[in-house]
Amino acid sequence: QKAMHLSDRVSRWVAGVDPPATTASGGGTDAAAFTRAYARQFAKAYSQGTRNLWRKDRAGGSDEVDYIVLSRSEQKLNSRGLATEIARLSQAFPSTALGYEDYKGSLALREAVCRYANRTFLQRPRPQGEHSASISADEVCVSAGCGSVLENMFMALCDDGDYALVPSPYYASFDRDLGMRAGVRIGCVDTEAGGRLSVDNFERCYQDLTREGERPRVVLLTNPHNPLGIIYTAEELAAVLRWAEARQLHLISDEIYANSIYGRQEASPSSSSSLAAPSSSTSDSNFVSVINLISDPAHSKALSGMSPAYLRDFVHAIFGFSKDFGASGLRIGCMWTRNQDLVVAWNDLGYACAVSTHTQHMFESLLGEDDFVDDLLATNASKLGAAAAELRTALRGAGIPFVDPEAGLFFWIDLRGMLAEPTFEAERQLWHALAYDKGVILTPGFFCKASEPGWFRLCFAWMPDHQCLPEAVRRIHSLKNVEGQ
Repeated sequence: QKAMHLSDRVSRWVAGVDPPATTASGGGTDAAAFTRAYARQFAKAYSQGTRNLWRKDRAGGSDEVDYIVLSRSEQKLNSRGLATEIARLSQAFPSTALGYEDYKGSLALREAVCRYANRTFLQRPRPQGEHSASISADEVCVSAGCGSVLENMFMALCDDGDYALVPSPYYASFDRDLGMRAGVRIGCVDTEAGGRLSVDNFERCYQDLTREGERPRVVLLTNPHNPLGIIYTAEELAAVLRWAEARQLHLISDEIYANSIYGRQEASPSSSSSLAAPSSSTSDSNFVSVINLISDPAHSKALSGMSPAYLRDFVHAIFGFSKDFGASGLRIGCMWTRNQDLVVAWNDLGYACAVSTHTQHMFESLLGEDDFVDDLLATNASKLGAAAAELRTALRGAGIPFVDPEAGLFFWIDLRGMLAEPTFEAERQLWHALAYDKGVILTPGFFCKASEPGWFRLCFAWMPDHQCLPEAVRRIHSLKNVEGQ
């Protein structure tokens, strides 16, 4: 039903008709109605939860349900130091920054962003003196968040009704980012055990769509992955890249978690009282940016024979500061590409989503504070690793399976054994019991286009007190016991 006074396109999104529901809801329920009802229940619980958050000092002291919100993908374990530094830098604001700026981002900011990327996630140890990738300001555009960057990229690269091939499960808001304005639909690509990529699965999805008269145009990867927390290997990326070239598809690598890598450790005995650094080193991460993959001589053999023109014009990356800095409210997202037609198009695309000049000026200064940035990233990774270790230990102790992450802000947990039956309606009922009876709000796998019901995304870095994590696992486990599992 069309919402009053709204366009057909927006009405369809508000009503849950777009994107079309491709995952069966079970029980014969109309897919659009099921999706709409599920989304509204989620929004209501989330709103209630953020107003009545769990605190250790009142645990068990009230009959009212207090909420542990584990659905918000933000990093708030280490935000005070960044806020203090931003306040200091914001005092020096020139009057010249009050006017319009380049809609791709100021040259000074883009140069600072490139310098930051070149010395952090693009700077990996190389044998025999080989160099890492190096990007430059004429290859980078900056806009108000990576969601806006994605939306503009798909508006530039696709026509209404075209398809992006995305491995599932995937970040639930991709449907909106690609579809609401750009009109791009998503073809779900199956993954192998643990979320690993398979060229055969990409080809199968491609063939299914083209057989129905649809037109795939883009491969969209998230690396490190949301919601799985895994990192794709260089071999996986190279194989998909070769396949995408054969099909003449653009490949976009969303690398918004590139500096949120912490490895895999178990919690130490003291970790319940502090988010101290994990005991083992995480410096030997196997993360490889697609920028490194196509630019670094260390990977030249893997891409031997590929067209330089394809690598220049069809391969793109996204990164930013919302997750790695815990600064999602500042709205700074970055696109990297060597496709100069796309860069020129940003002069128009970037108009409606430019970063405020105040934020641009402040962030340019912030990125020049190397010692501060290095300490911020190291501390963030340390705290993420410690929180993940604590959660990993609690989940294993409760017998709850999960995909073991090494990056990002989430665990992909397996509660299939708690379903009354293997349907998405049963998943919704379980989610409802967890949210309203136990006060634990998770992101349902249904929203992430999970291939089967019973999986949930658990975000572990937003709640103010990390000690909520074992408490959340205890609550989940108590529901599991009540249901006789």
